[in-house]
Amino acid sequence: MTVDYYCDTCELETEDDGKCLLTEVRDEYTSEEFIHPDLKSWTILFKTVIPRLLEETPHDSWRDGVPDGEFVIYRGGSPDGFSWTLSQKRAIWFAERFKPIGRHDFVYTMPVTKEEILWYNDSRNEQEVVLVPDLSKVKRLKHYAGIWYVGD
Repeated sequence: MTVDYYCDTCELETEDDGKCLLTEVRDEYTSEEFIHPDLKSWTILFKTVIPRLLEETPHDSWRDGVPDGEFVIYRGGSPDGFSWTLSQKRAIWFAERFKPIGRHDFVYTMPVTKEEILWYNDSRNEQEVVLVPDLSKVKRLKHYAGIWYVGD
């Protein structure tokens, strides 16, 4: 299935239809290694379709594993991606995984609350949180002598 399919399939008749579609979208997103070819469609989906479905469909369990209150999430790569993690160590791994081929990515951090998270997924031991990031809150970690830290 393509992301465009989900964007076009939003006329739901029952709560179960919404749960089914949310599960399909989550499973499809989780199975993708790189979403960049469909970035525009995923952006539409995450900014419009998914929030509407989450409002109309009970989904408390989708955030199980996410702390209450404000907490910090991390991302290795670019700051505008949807997949972040609760683990700084995992974000560093993502930032450094292409280092052997000469690509140098950064690690980012952002404070969030549970309500900002679309869903949490730990099926691949990544402590992944999926959300549309508020870029005004993102800070880049600095790297010095093998240590990553929040810089000014």
